[in-house]
Amino acid sequence: MPVPEEISRITDVLKDNPRGMSVSDISAMLGMNRNTVARYLDMLLVSGQAEMKAYGKAKVYYLSQRVPIAAMLDFSSDMVVVLDRDLRVVQANDTRGASHPETE
Repeated sequence: MPVPEEISRITDVLKDNPRGMSVSDISAMLGMNRNTVARYLDMLLVSGQAEMKAYGKAKVYYLSQRVPIAAMLDFSSDMVVVLDRDLRVVQANDTRGASHPETE
């Protein structure tokens, strides 16, 4: 899935500001609508690429130092399914192209 240019711009700004930034700061720096920035930051949070800390009412966003689970899933040739607490599938890896040594 292609990454929208706006997300790349936001991640670049966060790379340059490792201590984090608020939605308003990112919006002002990039000249983007505040709601658009917030929406893309939510996408980065959900995908594990960014993290957020609340300081009172202020929210500070920064790039995650952890490896997102999505990046790790495709390293396994076994089927891996991630479930939420209600046992709904949140993510699964793609094993169609993986080689299975036990079947070769």
